[in-house]
Amino acid sequence: MVKYLISVFVLCTSLAGTQSSNSPPNLEGWKLVESHETNLEAKVQAGGLVYTAYFGYVEDYQGPGTPGEFVRVIKRYVPVILVVEDDQQKQTLQTEVVSNYSRKASQDVLSKVHTKADAVGYTRWHVTKDSRTGEDIRTGAVESWLRIQNGDWVYAEGIIEKELYSEIASDSKKAILVGVKFSLGNKYHIMRVDRADMVAKKEDKK
Repeated sequence: MVKYLISVFVLCTSLAGTQSSNSPPNLEGWKLVESHETNLEAKVQAGGLVYTAYFGYVEDYQGPGTPGEFVRVIKRYVPVILVVEDDQQKQTLQTEVVSNYSRKASQDVLSKVHTKADAVGYTRWHVTKDSRTGEDIRTGAVESWLRIQNGDWVYAEGIIEKELYSEIASDSKKAILVGVKFSLGNKYHIMRVDRADMVAKKEDKK
């Protein structure tokens, strides 16, 4: 299995496996930080086509009583797959070639699944003003909650890490990217697309 490690949070702390409360924080009354919403996506390749798969999004919330308290939430929805004809268009893997019509249709689909997303990860941290520089600095422990594949929540101090997730293709015996994997210590949550769905998308393109 080929893995490409990408840190999903710009927070540096060592991961400790000590468990306290498995229940993620209740964000009722918290403020969604404006202009912060990032789609979770991955480029995957199969059958001569490059696919852009969307799995969910990330949001930051600020605490109502403590302005320096923040929580980052990872949310997932049913994967949305777009098709890029990489071989025919001679584009790079990072180039998304979609017509204006297809782009709008894709955004419409993303908007629909967006409302049905559910949370699978939380990370809470605190910041304070540095009296010397006036800059925000992290203080105290970083805490995270991750919902693993069986639906249970696990807790640990530290960040949730994100990496691209690959599987061995039965037809080619090669590792292919099919999604993303979130890890908290030795626990994880995988968001992946079904290769059958990618094949169906390829057939639709013909």
